[in-house]
Amino acid sequence: MPALPSFIIEPLWDQFAVLLPEHVDHHPLGCHRPRIDDRVVFDKLVQVLVLGGAYERIADSTCSATTIRDRRDRWIAAGVFEQLEQICLDEVDEARGLGRCRMQILADGSAATLHPFVSAHVIPGTRVITDGWPSYRGLDKLGYIHEPRSQRAARLRGEDVDGLLPSVHRVASLTKRWLLGTHRGAVDEAHVQSYLDEFVFRFNRRHSRSRGMLFYRLLELSVEHAPVRYRDLVADPQPERVPPKPPTAGGHPPSMDRPRANRPWRDL
Repeated sequence: MPALPSFIIEPLWDQFAVLLPEHVDHHPLGCHRPRIDDRVVFDKLVQVLVLGGAYERIADSTCSATTIRDRRDRWIAAGVFEQLEQICLDEVDEARGLGRCRMQILADGSAATLHPFVSAHVIPGTRVITDGWPSYRGLDKLGYIHEPRSQRAARLRGEDVDGLLPSVHRVASLTKRWLLGTHRGAVDEAHVQSYLDEFVFRFNRRHSRSRGMLFYRLLELSVEHAPVRYRDLVADPQPERVPPKPPTAGGHPPSMDRPRANRPWRDL
């Protein structure tokens, strides 16, 4: 049973197929079993990402669980599996309603700041819908299909302004509600980006049914990123003026013998 209808998964495959490296057969005689086509493995991995579950449940007579894992590892080594996750889950969430989000605190609203953010999180060839901010101009030159929607022009035409970018406003509202509700608004300015990263991680995995894939992503993030120490979190990482003194003695006590407790009621 396909995880997505054909009118969604076919464009996804066309977008992902151009990213795959060319397969080279290194077998000296070329007499091994025929290689499972990438298109078949792609359908299986889409089912894992969308529906969740173990590889043994997704596997069938056309593709074994071992082949799915092996091709996944090869695509991870080639650096294309993460892009598969992005282009697949973005389309799936868009079909369900809200898509995946990315949040980052930017220094300003200039094109020199906005364009690198878009390039880092959106695959070229994607339709990018923005408001009428002038700094978004030039995204079409970076390979995107830019569709600006001016709120001022819509207001002059008497149209509903909230209907231009409903998903953006809804995610922003959910973020504010999460900060004010869960954290009671006690968010320091120096740690806003960390809170936004946590919200993005939770939001993008709200439909995830695969606990194994979530655990795999946590392990991957813990390995790829540098450790966060306590002094990286506190606002004033200066050491204490009077450093604590280490204990002068340690190890085991001289004896485990203790005097007998005074319990006079036992002598009655």
